Amino acid sequence: MTRILAIAAKDLKQILLDRRSAMFLVLMPAVFTLFLGLAFRWPSHADSRPLVGVCDLDSTEFSGLVRQQLEAGELVRVEALGRDAAAKVDDLVRRGHCDLAMTIPIGYSKGAGAGTLPEAVCDQSEPQARAALAAVEAVTSRLALSSRV
Repeated sequence: MTRILAIAAKDLKQILLDRRSAMFLVLMPAVFTLFLGLAFRWPSHADSRPLVGVCDLDSTEFSGLVRQQLEAGELVRVEALGRDAAAKVDDLVRRGHCDLAMTIPIGYSKGAGAGTLPEAVCDQSEPQARAALAAVEAVTSRLALSSRV
């Protein structure tokens, strides 16, 4: 046992006396970690759920329920858009402000039982937009069914 400790002590002494080995043991792992961190940009903890912009022109309790259900499902992030955004939902999607822009038309609460659905605009070639569209369709069809009962 003493022989093993003597060999380890001798090796440790040689490592500490040689500057090159100290550099490779201490400095190089830090430099290598920093380089890889910058090269691959570790993923951030930002919310990666699709963003759905909702422009509610109906402004009723039932149309507000659409937004509440989308938020409660936690599959998408929901952002309220002003009434003036209804005319530029295509532009909002094209510029990348949101993955899907939805306009709830005036009279939606009255026509929901008849199958009237909000207008949704998205780029279906994007996976985030398809996921947002699926979530919106699920919520609006579920609410349309519940309004018929």
